[in-house]
Amino acid sequence: MNGMMREVTLSMSKVNRYTRAGQDGKLITCPKCSQTAKVYHFSWSALTCQCCRESVNKSQWEVYEA
Repeated sequence: MNGMMREVTLSMSKVNRYTRAGQDGKLITCPKCSQTAKVYHFSWSALTCQCCRESVNKSQWEVYEA
């Protein structure tokens, strides 16, 4: 590898009250259909998945952590 590339390991955890999106947003995954979406804030209690149209509580979504 040259000095410009780095390996990033992603892990997934549940969204909780301490989860923050940051300036670039975060990728979250629907627990029902595994579809990924990007959010820029977590000031919601439930979100409707754009793929399966299920309303899912915030604490059930999974977020990618780098």
